[in-house]
Amino acid sequence: REYVTLRHTGIKVLDEAFKQASGPLKEATDLREDAQSSTASFKDQCGLPSVAKLKQCIQSLATRLQSSDGAMGATMVLREGYPSLEPLVSLSEMTRKLLAAYDSMIASQKHLIENADGVQERIDQVHREGMDFHEDLSRLGEKEGLKGRKLNKAVESFTWNITVLKGQSDLLRGAKMDSLDALRQLALACEACGLTSSCNSSSSFSNAELHFSTSGRRSSTHNNNGRI
Repeated sequence: REYVTLRHTGIKVLDEAFKQASGPLKEATDLREDAQSSTASFKDQCGLPSVAKLKQCIQSLATRLQSSDGAMGATMVLREGYPSLEPLVSLSEMTRKLLAAYDSMIASQKHLIENADGVQERIDQVHREGMDFHEDLSRLGEKEGLKGRKLNKAVESFTWNITVLKGQSDLLRGAKMDSLDALRQLALACEACGLTSSCNSSSSFSNAELHFSTSGRRSSTHNNNGRI
C-alpha cells in the first residue's frame, strides 16, 4: 500500500508542523482503502465485477439465501444503525463465506464513518497551521539561510504540502459520504429483495435511511466548518 507523503521544505518550523500530518495521512489512506478493498472483495465473492452496484450484489446474495419454498435464509437487522444480515437457518459454506464478506464490508464502512471526522480534523489542523506561515515564508526561509533556487524550492514544497493536505482531507470526506450512501443502498436493496422480517417493515428502513442521511448532512456541515 502506497502512502502519500509531504515534502521536506528545509524550514525547520514548517517541517515540524507538517510532520504532525504523517500519522493522520496514513490513517486516512487506510480508512479509505480498507473500505474500498472490502467492498471489492464482497462483490468478488458475489461473482460480480468491482464496477457492479451493491444492489446487484444483494440480488445475487438473495438468490442464494432463498429456499425452494421461497423463504429467506437470513434477515437484515439494524445494529447500531448499520444493516447487518443474520442467518435464520443453517447455510452452506459458500454462503457463509459470502455473509462473512458482507460483515467485513460493513465493519470497514462503519470504521471509516466513525473515525473519518477525527482524522480529517487532525489533517485540517496541520493545514491551518501551515497556512499561518504562508505570509512569512520568505522571511522564514532567509532565516534558515535559504536564497534563490533553494528558497523557491522551499516555497514549492510548501505549496505541494498544503495542496496534499487539502486533497487528502477532501478525499476522506468524500469517502465517508460514499460509505453513508452505500449503507442506504444496502438497506434499501435488502428490503427490496425480501431480506427483512415482518417486524422490520418498510417504515423501519425508511427511518434507517433517514438516519444515514442525517448523519451525512451533519458530517458535511461539520467538515465544511473545519476546513480553510
